[in-house]
Amino acid sequence: MGFYEKELNGFSELYCYVLKHSNEIYTFIYGNDTITATFDCMYESDNGLEDNEDGHDEYHAISFLNLETKELFEINYSNLPTSIMCGDNKII
Repeated sequence: MGFYEKELNGFSELYCYVLKHSNEIYTFIYGNDTITATFDCMYESDNGLEDNEDGHDEYHAISFLNLETKELFEINYSNLPTSIMCGDNKII
């Protein structure tokens, strides 16, 4: 699978890690906020613009389930948290 150049900011490492560790619990750190989550699915997405529209963006995404709120959330190259942990392993 090929990644877009913009996804080489740590997202590609996360994607590859999750492929091998999909049954683990992940901790996402956004400043002072922490989310504990499990993997849901991976998919290709875009920002909703048509292919021929300026600003059209395609990217890979990973969906996780927030264990506290039971809500799904998406991680992609543009919204990476400050840090991601899986057990004692720091992914990003």
